[in-house]
Amino acid sequence: MTGAVVLLLLLLWSADVSAQQYHYKLNFSLSAEDFADTITISVDQGRVYVPVTIGGRNYHFLLDTGAGMGGIYSDTRIDGAKPIGHITSHDANGQSHMTPVVSLPAMQLGNLTVTGYRVNVVNRPPSVKNADGIVGFDIFNKGLLGKIDVRQKRLILTDRKTLFRDEPGYEARYRLNFHVPQVTVSPFEGFKEAVRFDTGDRSLYTISRETLEQAAMEVDQHLIDSQTEGRTVGSLRMSHYGTETTDEVTALCLWQLRWGDYSFYNVRTLTAQGRATIGAALLNYGTVIINPHKRRLIFQPYDGGEGTMVDNHLPDIYYVPQHGMASVGLVWEDSEPYRQGFRQGDIILQINDTPIRSFRQFTAFPFIKGMTYTLTLRDKEGRDKQVRLTR
Repeated sequence: MTGAVVLLLLLLWSADVSAQQYHYKLNFSLSAEDFADTITISVDQGRVYVPVTIGGRNYHFLLDTGAGMGGIYSDTRIDGAKPIGHITSHDANGQSHMTPVVSLPAMQLGNLTVTGYRVNVVNRPPSVKNADGIVGFDIFNKGLLGKIDVRQKRLILTDRKTLFRDEPGYEARYRLNFHVPQVTVSPFEGFKEAVRFDTGDRSLYTISRETLEQAAMEVDQHLIDSQTEGRTVGSLRMSHYGTETTDEVTALCLWQLRWGDYSFYNVRTLTAQGRATIGAALLNYGTVIINPHKRRLIFQPYDGGEGTMVDNHLPDIYYVPQHGMASVGLVWEDSEPYRQGFRQGDIILQINDTPIRSFRQFTAFPFIKGMTYTLTLRDKEGRDKQVRLTR
């Protein structure tokens, strides 16, 4: 059965039973008890991927703790996937849609067989290229403990409640919000906020606009102003159901971001319109143990100590899809791209002599670091211009 046929069957089925609402459940089954398994993971563009096998075929699934349940992308072919209903799905930008839910055939995850795993069918975000689907936080809500270690390229899964009991680390309690873990961090002295632990987000920390506005009411404004590096208008966060709307974006360099008793110093971040997150970049600095029985996340820094200097740098320019085309979502006014002529809302038409007809074509263009390219852009008024870009 081709992927097109699978999608056609889903559409035909939904026309008959679109009123059937699927509710979040953990009624999939696991093949083993009293086990501990080590699964080799891979890391691509900052995200963690696990290999799974379904029906004798190998697939590449994103390990996404920010997803309440698993997923497959609408362009992924999995024979034997059975439609069972629809569910309201929320993305990182706070947008919600009704999406089809299918039951997958038996799925092999390491030495573990997962039977009856229910996933929703979602759009593929432009930033996700090499994945077939998603393993969500429901695998942990089922009762499995996990240890994610990107340095050793491994995920340890176990149902033994005490396997990680004696391991050291910095503990953060979590509560479930839309079935995913939400922990408390402190971006400013004297101010705390609840954020999602979301390995589907590549950043270390993304602050929400609401958080910044709330902090401005609770702490000294000078404290915030002294950590603000810039403000502009734009959009940059892409998710399953589109890009966030154009609005004010603030760039911050946080002196100290606290996770319990552990500190990250000089953390650069941007405000987003959706939820605040601690993302996959946390795993660059240490392993994370997930304990669903005690609802704890344990961060174990690779280099020990009580803190680490991050001192990351943010891009000068961000690109987002606009009606399928690549466009400038945000460009800082004191940056070299801005001086070259890039403006928010510009559509990319051509790179050197190559026409660019889609966002995916733009992101797949074989740029070479250090080389300079001539881009043809169309501005908001419909005028074309040429600018130079050095990668």
